[in-house]
Amino acid sequence: MTTTALSLADLIYLAAAIVAVGGGALGLYRGAMKIYRQTAGSRRDLARRLNQLGAGVTVRWVEERFGTPAFARAFAPAGDGQVAGLAPMRELVYRSRHAWLQILANEHDAVVRFSVTITDPRFGFQVEHLTNGQLKVRLGRGSFAEIKAWGEPGGRNLRIGAHNREYAEAYWFGNPGNYQWYVVSHNDAGTGAFRFSLERDGPAWVREGALKFGDPPVEVRPFDPGASYALKFKAGTIVNTLTVLGPLQKTEVLTEPRGPDSNQVRVLVPGVRQRWKIRRRIRRLIRQAETSASAPDTLSGIPESDNSGLQGPEGGRPVHEELRSMNVALLTVVVSAAGVVVTVAIPVVRWWNSRPRNLSGQRRIRVLSSQEAAGAPGPASCRGPDSVPSAVSPGSGPGACNAAASALSTSEICSRYMSAAALMSATAGPPAAIAVRNMAQMRGPLG
Repeated sequence: MTTTALSLADLIYLAAAIVAVGGGALGLYRGAMKIYRQTAGSRRDLARRLNQLGAGVTVRWVEERFGTPAFARAFAPAGDGQVAGLAPMRELVYRSRHAWLQILANEHDAVVRFSVTITDPRFGFQVEHLTNGQLKVRLGRGSFAEIKAWGEPGGRNLRIGAHNREYAEAYWFGNPGNYQWYVVSHNDAGTGAFRFSLERDGPAWVREGALKFGDPPVEVRPFDPGASYALKFKAGTIVNTLTVLGPLQKTEVLTEPRGPDSNQVRVLVPGVRQRWKIRRRIRRLIRQAETSASAPDTLSGIPESDNSGLQGPEGGRPVHEELRSMNVALLTVVVSAAGVVVTVAIPVVRWWNSRPRNLSGQRRIRVLSSQEAAGAPGPASCRGPDSVPSAVSPGSGPGACNAAASALSTSEICSRYMSAAALMSATAGPPAAIAVRNMAQMRGPLG
């Protein structure tokens, strides 16, 4: 069986083809993953990036994962001026497709506190990882009654104003919680329902424990967590924000706003899809107000609040920039696929063109059986006197036929082709003879 050794040029071309195919496949994978993270896998990708946050990391660490902040301003702890021993801090607010991210940074550009506020009702972000397993609740989906924690809240804040509201519970778990404060709250810039009916049955303003910063503007009765109004309120109010305060920090840094300030971030114009959601949600609220004006769980005919679709812009970038980014990713996938196809097609075409031709011009390679390779009798074309004159005795196999043919000189090979041409001229006609003669003339100089 004949083996062909690859030349240096063929080896270099083969290596280049393998590198090109690998590079094309890698580009195709990266382009597909980019499209996946911007579409169906955007929530999973955001959860992965949020779980990389931590108190003490630098602002650059955050920007490498969430881009440029949408808002920035100075932040005064406790909201009533400077607190003794605390330097001024900066508040930076980042916008992602499904959530707001607020961080407080000190003069060293280190994150002192960060807050995650969910704006997409379909994005249930589990806080277990960021709380070191001490709290379990899904932001944007779970209510305050569904919070799982081994301790009781160390602080509570309730505020229901003319157009803003918040309810928050603070937890501290000591060493198991990395000596950090964790505050779960409902932010009016996020998604989820808020049970306004509490204002009729219970207090509308509460500040207790670690979240007590000053006194309420009016005298209110205390909040009883075991009362029926409190149980109904916690079961009907969705947790949409988690605030994490780093270790060894003063609790005054836990002051509001915990998460984005709705009066600030609402100026950011939403995208087309989000505007459509807002209009649909407003129409739904109007229909609910018209049909449930006398419902027992409403206040002045207005149903329980649900911020789904009213949280502001859906994405941190304008719509045209998102579409342009997706078009670039799609173009990358198409170009990578075309490169893979071309790279694979070139060696296939070269191999096909290098296959030997028989006398009829057909590209065929006949595979010898084990008996024929051992010298068994071959076909009649190599052992009969009716075929082209041969120097091989009758009964010899194709292996002997090939060996004898290689021993012939160039003149003998040409003469035998001319004899075959004369024979075919008498049997198959002039066209076949011309074809054989042309092949003989081509074979002559190459013999």
